[in-house]
Amino acid sequence: MPTNVTSEYIAAENEFRKARTPEEKIKALRRMYSEVPKHKGTEKLIAEIKLKISKYRRLIEKEEKRKKRNESVIKKEGSAQIVVLGATNSGKSLLLSKLTNAKLEIADYPFTTKKPIVGMMEYNGVKIQAIEIPAIYKGSSKNKSLFNIVRNCDLVVVLVRYNGEMGIILDELKKANILLNIKKPDIMFRKTSSGGIDIIGKNLINISKKRIIGILNEKGINNCVIRFNKKSTLNDLINSLNESLAYIKAIFVFNSSNSNVMDNFDFVLNNFGDDEIRKLKEVIWKKLGLIKVYTKEIGKKPMFDKPITLKKGSTVKDLAKGIHKDFVKKFKSARVWGKSVRFDGQNVGLDHVLNDGDVVEIYIK
Repeated sequence: MPTNVTSEYIAAENEFRKARTPEEKIKALRRMYSEVPKHKGTEKLIAEIKLKISKYRRLIEKEEKRKKRNESVIKKEGSAQIVVLGATNSGKSLLLSKLTNAKLEIADYPFTTKKPIVGMMEYNGVKIQAIEIPAIYKGSSKNKSLFNIVRNCDLVVVLVRYNGEMGIILDELKKANILLNIKKPDIMFRKTSSGGIDIIGKNLINISKKRIIGILNEKGINNCVIRFNKKSTLNDLINSLNESLAYIKAIFVFNSSNSNVMDNFDFVLNNFGDDEIRKLKEVIWKKLGLIKVYTKEIGKKPMFDKPITLKKGSTVKDLAKGIHKDFVKKFKSARVWGKSVRFDGQNVGLDHVLNDGDVVEIYIK
């Protein structure tokens, strides 16, 4: 350190060492910069101060971007998160209130919902978070924070009331790079530093090798390995190269109160009655692809008030992992009551695939 720095500089340097936040660090560094003598002997010190200021500025910008992203995503609660969306006056608020008993402003005038509304839906003891977002209209895809909520959810419930709404909704979702009920292409893609374009499983796509290479070159890709694991289309190839695409499950619900029933809908609401809402909850549950499993301790009744949710196709091993990490290591056997076994109380192993509503009793060493 130069010997001719002032006491004010030393005080600022001490302030920098004590600072805890990037903002406090920058404030102290700026004071250090203003107090350091400007001559050839301090050039290195001045450069170091400038570098540190730039470093903490980047940290602040990074944190601001992170906060902005988080603000546009609603934290998931419960076993799953669904989003209810539709055009203005489609009945979204009424539907959310019926699904969750949330207290909402429901009116006939357009754009009643100004911001996302969150409620909690219950299905046979399972809690599912439901969010109503403001109405979709032409150009609404520019509202990235709104569509980020959709991108983050597990299932979209699209509510339609009049002809023409569906096209607008799907178009805006597509502009926001959100595809509904389309499976993510089973295409493996990895860039390489050299070696050209290596295509594996070419017989699974009905496109010439020259055309595939041309599409990749158009994207600025000259070296990569691309593998088609399943029969694919040109659209699958294009989609697989778009990393920003979100593939979300959806159910389409038609509110038929003021018009004739339309085709190609998963569910039709006539009066939002209790029986209709109960059936709609069943449709939502099945589409989510989850199962609920109940555990029981030896000699005790099943804990029906505490269902455990798992993905469809999950095994006893998946359940054991979710209960405690040591349960797999110490696993001895399990007994299952329900649809997944030939008879109630059947002994099974870790690889046994569970079914919705199963009761499981795990024995450990």
